[in-house]
Amino acid sequence: MKAAIIGLCVALAFTIGVALAADAVVERVLPEADAMRIDVLELVEMDRHDEALDKLTQLAEFWMRNEQWLEVFIYHTAVHEIAQSIVESHLTLKLGENDDFQRAMASLGEAIEHMLKEEHLSLSNVL
Repeated sequence: MKAAIIGLCVALAFTIGVALAADAVVERVLPEADAMRIDVLELVEMDRHDEALDKLTQLAEFWMRNEQWLEVFIYHTAVHEIAQSIVESHLTLKLGENDDFQRAMASLGEAIEHMLKEEHLSLSNVL
């Protein structure tokens, strides 16, 4: 009986550790990615398209560096959808397709916001 209680405590501690690690990754990566997305939109609004393309490239590199950690804790499809939205945003901006660019950036923002809400450590997510 004592061994079972110890095993349960170890499993509980491990589970709490994983949940805290996941929350730390989500809370570090997603707000930064969204801030970079907003910077891109502001640069486009100021007609600084080359700088916006550079910022989108930085966002893509940032996402790729953190993608492996996000995939550990978050559903893979959601992580890849954000990567795809970043690529689509870059391509449409480069081609000068403003409507498609705005749509892709809005989709990217919604995906980041949705992921933040879904993956943020809260009592409802734990239960």
